[in-house]
Amino acid sequence: MLRNVSDRDARLLGLDPRHARPEWLLLTVLPVPPPHVRPSVQLGDSNQRSEDDLTHQLVNIVKANRTLEQLCRAGEAPHIVSQFEELLQYKVNALFDNEANAKDGVQEKQRGGKPLKTIRQRLKGKEGRIRGNLMGKRVDFSARTVITADPNLSVDQVGVPRSIAKTLTVPERVAPYNVHELSALVRNGPEVWPGARYVVHADGRRVDLRFVKHLNDLALHTGFVVERHLRDDDLIVFNRQPSLHKMSIMAHRVKVLDHSTFRLNLSVTSPYNADFDGDEMNLFATVSVEPYAVDARRLRERRPWVVSFSISRPFGPRRERNESRRWRTGAAATPSPRTASLTLDTTQARPPICGSKSGARADHDGAEEYCLSAVEQAGDGHRPGLAVSLCEDDFSRHVHRAGSTF
Repeated sequence: MLRNVSDRDARLLGLDPRHARPEWLLLTVLPVPPPHVRPSVQLGDSNQRSEDDLTHQLVNIVKANRTLEQLCRAGEAPHIVSQFEELLQYKVNALFDNEANAKDGVQEKQRGGKPLKTIRQRLKGKEGRIRGNLMGKRVDFSARTVITADPNLSVDQVGVPRSIAKTLTVPERVAPYNVHELSALVRNGPEVWPGARYVVHADGRRVDLRFVKHLNDLALHTGFVVERHLRDDDLIVFNRQPSLHKMSIMAHRVKVLDHSTFRLNLSVTSPYNADFDGDEMNLFATVSVEPYAVDARRLRERRPWVVSFSISRPFGPRRERNESRRWRTGAAATPSPRTASLTLDTTQARPPICGSKSGARADHDGAEEYCLSAVEQAGDGHRPGLAVSLCEDDFSRHVHRAGSTF
């Protein structure tokens, strides 16, 4: 039936008859993958070899096909031939997907009873070829470790362990303005941070500083490239998987610190969807001028750390967003038990300076802070719409409009 489809009808189906005919959708010749796709493994120190699961399944197909051929030549009954045809079809289906009939308890298995891992099982899932080997492969100039919080860092900084900073390198070309600085890094060598690991000569010859006995004798000339350690304020790319939106990969400035974890500001966890219960993140060092310029542009755009691209709303906990929205609309907020609620009278010629809750209305009886409020003076007069409150317990300075309650 598929052979009778004309070339004109095949084009209407979206197929190019020169390269794809409808009857080609049915396999009549089974392709066999080459040995490097299904390599055999030597078992320990012995001479025995273990074959790959795909090889085992191909052997099963050959055995079923040979049995079917013998039955056909022997002239067996049609119902017996039909049963072995279905068996051969099942063997071929299991080569592509050995879990298709798993719910019925029918699977191709090894001698030990373990199901064979065939083509679909190699491609799918987190450990498969696509997610595990293509999208999640290990690359050079990258690092991965657990993340922890550090509120002392800025939102555009990431704390990098000193051991990682001594392993990752940044190539820097020697010029008259930096030859003395790079010479000092070369003298420090690969073991002292900040130092250098390699020197690349103008002719492409690469010198590993681990094997240079006298680092002070190594002279640098214009045009050489020094692969130095990662150091403070270098630009890197930080990523947390799964990378579901563009804020999953952002540029940061390096801050080299002790210990063995990446550290980042808590405010940056929202765009990364990260928490500190064992999450790991990836760091990529820039190795040429072009990506460094791209990272600098990303770093200059502070919007990703503040406002979401999709909903144009600040990142952060929903509670904080609701509070900011309430203040923006002018709605009254519930006073905190640790904050006195004040309403100042701005109609007096000289505003009151109160050392207690007198001179202001306390809306919350449980507030026990000693608050001192005063209206700032501007020149000879005063600014009636602006008040400043100082709370003794944390010495925080809050500027608010007089007449409002907080």
